[in-house]
Amino acid sequence: MNTIIEEPPARSKEYEQRVLGLLECLYDVALSLTHNAANAQKVTQATVVRALQDHELYQDNHLKAGLLSLLRQIYQEQFEPAAEESVSTTLAAAEDFFAAERSRRHAGGFSTLLELVDEESKQAVESLPDEFRRAVIMADLESKTYKEIAEAMDCPLGTVRSRLFRGRRLLQERME
Repeated sequence: MNTIIEEPPARSKEYEQRVLGLLECLYDVALSLTHNAANAQKVTQATVVRALQDHELYQDNHLKAGLLSLLRQIYQEQFEPAAEESVSTTLAAAEDFFAAERSRRHAGGFSTLLELVDEESKQAVESLPDEFRRAVIMADLESKTYKEIAEAMDCPLGTVRSRLFRGRRLLQERME
């Protein structure tokens, strides 16, 4: 019985250039997730290596979005299990972890996510009042649940729903 082993399609130089052209953006997002330059470099490197190995998955026009999604996945694989273990060991460690998460979400990691949208949309989002902007970004760009947003913003779920409704309505008005 003859088995034919199919070689994967060769990676193009153009694809490699497109991936490498996004290196700075990938590093910025990794840094906003890890808050540590060495860890950000590890996550960025792992993302680029996997993107180059699995190039057939990222050939479409949405390369940047695909790579950012891959980066987030690699970050979760490498760092979130360790964080979960430390949280479960002591109450003090849990409090530190959630305080760090809250400050990370408040600290401007949103600006990198806004690179994914066009300039008009970016300006409209940035013009929203802070509490609406944060809620809209966490829900619509970061795909956070209402519960996660409520925890990050330290407010009730009803307040999150209200801020999202009002923020999205303001955004729609500014986009018209």
